[in-house]
Amino acid sequence: YAIYHDPYFHRAVYNLGTMLYAHAEDMKHHTVSIPEELDTNRTYTLSGVYICLASAMDPGVSIYKNSLSLVHHYLPLPNLFQGKLLISPQGTEVGSHSSWEWHEMVVDATALRSKSGAGLEIPLSDMTLVEPGSDLSAPPGPAISITTPDGRNHYLIADSRVNANCWIDTLRLTHVLYAAGCSSNLARLLQPDPFLVPVVSPLSSPIKGSP
Repeated sequence: YAIYHDPYFHRAVYNLGTMLYAHAEDMKHHTVSIPEELDTNRTYTLSGVYICLASAMDPGVSIYKNSLSLVHHYLPLPNLFQGKLLISPQGTEVGSHSSWEWHEMVVDATALRSKSGAGLEIPLSDMTLVEPGSDLSAPPGPAISITTPDGRNHYLIADSRVNANCWIDTLRLTHVLYAAGCSSNLARLLQPDPFLVPVVSPLSSPIKGSP
């Protein structure tokens, strides 16, 4: 729960990534049960997401860099996270349920957008609030609500509660990086060979390693 109370606490973000990696290893060797909505490769990917975000928050921590080298290939490069979301064609209008469509969405160092390049795109700079949605007029399913500076809410539906929580974490933490002026660190880590590129020093920010 530390990253919900303090999303700048990069040690908590890193610890969650390592816990997911350990869980993926257990799943791989069949020592734990595997939830239907979360397979082994997906768990490795989520591990990579959190470790990558922690490394972007503080590029100077060597253990983050070493751990990222183990899971970097699981990331959907050049993006950080990827998956299907049910989206209204009207964007912020809930509209008829039959008009909603599934889209392959991605998050990179700058925005949430459709992988095809057409349709919904919300820059990280415009995400003033990301939280579970609760609009009863939206289609059934675990909803994600993104509030933009003009007060509008964008509703997106994930295919499981686990994936909805992963989207919310990813969007919140990438916005934290943007607000702290560290998006360039994330962009560097999402390159095919991130450790061959010089580290960009983070700008003055509230990012810290302890509460």
